[in-house]
Amino acid sequence: MTLKIIDVSSHQEHYKVGTYGEDGVIIKATQGGAYTNPYMNEVARQAIAKSMPYGLYHYAGGRTAKIEADYFVNCVAPYFKEENKPLLILDWEAYQNSAYGHGEWCDEFVNRVNERLGVTCVIYGNSGDVSQMSNSIKSRCSLWLAGYPYQNDIGWNVPAFPYSHCGFSHLIGWQYSSNPIDRSVFYVSREEWMHQIQIEKNIDLEEIEEMKIIQLTSDGNYYGKRYPKNSCFVITGDSIRYIERPDTLTVLKKLGTKQVALNAGEFLLFIQDMDLKIS
Repeated sequence: MTLKIIDVSSHQEHYKVGTYGEDGVIIKATQGGAYTNPYMNEVARQAIAKSMPYGLYHYAGGRTAKIEADYFVNCVAPYFKEENKPLLILDWEAYQNSAYGHGEWCDEFVNRVNERLGVTCVIYGNSGDVSQMSNSIKSRCSLWLAGYPYQNDIGWNVPAFPYSHCGFSHLIGWQYSSNPIDRSVFYVSREEWMHQIQIEKNIDLEEIEEMKIIQLTSDGNYYGKRYPKNSCFVITGDSIRYIERPDTLTVLKKLGTKQVALNAGEFLLFIQDMDLKIS
């Protein structure tokens, strides 16, 4: 049995699940260490309400694996309190992460997500990128391969799979078309999809460190840069990042991220005491 899957990002904005007759949907959740898709929760809630298979993916964005894994986990952890839980995916685009190589970064990201949530990520990418990953990744992570043998819109008429498995033990899905939307076939039943998400160890979701938003109540200078009153920062794990995108701030608030107001002096003491650097 197979599943027809659509994947969407912020480009599809207020996507209505089921528009293309899909069985499930995969949604971009995060990128790097400070961006959250502002439409993630809206689309995910539709899938949850319809009891449809759904997934959330992180686009590796050029920062350290631990920072990005922690940011991803903190964003997706609330969905693991639902009966209908998401498949988690790491989207690896080598050109975006050339400074980090392939194997070590992905290994660290997958290990960190598993350590904190008890689940193993699926790996997404094209054959050139994923073939260079470590044997450890290839043996324990399922592969969702991207490859487009046809440029025209072929709907759900899935062609014969023309690629190799790139050394992965398990090919779970193939994104075979991007016209007019990303379509994939997943070689699993709904039950097998859910089995892929099984939590492998006891995890107390309440103990997962939540992100916090800090909003300045006065102007301040930090590490040679001036931030005006009402500037916002996100704290996750041992990293602190200035939120440049209003849509990211909006979606973090919708997810119930805690918010704290600090004046310039209090904020300076906080980042010094925590030995943090703004990035």
